[in-house]
Formats: sequence, C-alpha cells, structure tokens
Amino acid sequence: YERVRVRALLAALEQQDLLTVDALHRLALEQRFDADMIRFSGPVGGYSQQFERSDGSYALRPESMIEAVADVHFEELRRAISALGGTSFSARELFLETRGKVPKPLGGVGFAEYGVDGAILAFREPAALLGRADGTPGFTPVPAPPGSKHLYDRRFIVSVPELVWEGLHLRPLGQLMPRDIATSTLARQRISTLPCLAKGDTPYALPKQAVDAVTQALTGWKLCDAFLSPIKCTFEARSLLAERFAGDVIRY
Repeated sequence: YERVRVRALLAALEQQDLLTVDALHRLALEQRFDADMIRFSGPVGGYSQQFERSDGSYALRPESMIEAVADVHFEELRRAISALGGTSFSARELFLETRGKVPKPLGGVGFAEYGVDGAILAFREPAALLGRADGTPGFTPVPAPPGSKHLYDRRFIVSVPELVWEGLHLRPLGQLMPRDIATSTLARQRISTLPCLAKGDTPYALPKQAVDAVTQALTGWKLCDAFLSPIKCTFEARSLLAERFAGDVIRY
C-alpha cells in the first residue's frame, strides 16, 4: 500500500512539473547562480560594510572602489530591500533587474550613489508612503493616544509619550508638507518617510534621533521655520532595520 501511495505522489508531482528532470535541472541552475552571485560579488567589489543613518536609510559601502557600482553585492542589496521595503527578491532577480547598475526604485526602495567612494544609499521610496501618481493611496494616519506603541511601516517601533495632547495621529512626515517640497532633494525624500506625530496636518513631534536630519534637509525652504515651529517634543522611534537586515525575529 505504501508503494502505491508513493507512486501516486510522484505522479502528481510530475504532472505539476515539480519533480521532473527539467524542473530539478532548473532548480539546480538557479541555486548555482545565486551561490555564484553571492560568492563573486564579495569581498572584491562587495558591500560587506553597511551603516544605518538617522534618517532611516542604509549606506552600503564597497570594500573595493574599482567598478564598485558594477559589482553590486546582490545578497546585501537583497537584504536592504527586504529590510526597508519588505519585498523579497532572489539574487538572480536582482541581477536581471539591475544589470550591474544602480537600480531604479525597486520593491518600495529607492537607490542613489552616495559620496565619493562608490557607496550606494538605499532608502524607503517616498511614493510608497505618500501615494503614487496612478492613484495608489499612501500611508493611512493611525490614531496615537498618549502612552501607546505602534509598528510603523515595519521599520520603526514608535513609543508615544505619556504627556502629549489627545487626538494625535502617527503619519509620514512628508504627508504634512507640499509634495514638491517633500521630494525636491534626496535628503528630503529620505526624511519624508520618517514617522511623525501630527495634530491634523500640523507636525507635533519628531523622532528623537532624526531632529538634526530633518532640520538640515529642510534648510533652504522658505517656510521651514513656520513648518517646524509647532513641534512641541520628540518621541522614541526604535529602528528595526538592523534586525530586518539580519533576518532576526521581531518582537515588540
């Protein structure tokens, strides 16, 4: 009887193209490709050094500055996309998507060349939270009563202070400023996806670790002082990017 059951299982798997010579051959090729991409993209030209910035972005720094952009470390790029945007790609998919260049926005994550040493900056794509031109809505404001805790965009654990006004909402900072300002520079694009406590459309509190980054990014905007003046306090926003980059289990 067991032999009959096994034969039926094998036949079903073969009908679904899951256990045929061709299917196993394809799987072996994909696994070898992924292994080669991880091995040959580092350490030479690999991005084995990363550091997280206060504005919630990642800087991936190459060990070798020779053709650094062309030798993107696909495994670390994959991890950065998963940490920032929550989208999973294989090394093979990233190779086909990037073709050795700094990729365009991918999986809700934007990229830019950073500094003079060939680093790549990975940051949360503003359109993912502010809404897209095709009508896709952005982040929906979340009621944030005093003392509450919230998981924001899978990237931060936000702790609302006990002594704050009632009626506050948790929302992206970029939703509170004109769209053309929120996306006008790379620095503003990065801060526009940070969490903010707001009273209606007016900012009330900023993440403690990002106050300087926000101030610097908005410098030069003629309404900067008026925009920041209503801010009463700061709040704790614990970043989860390091845990997500490493693939750890998140608990809060």
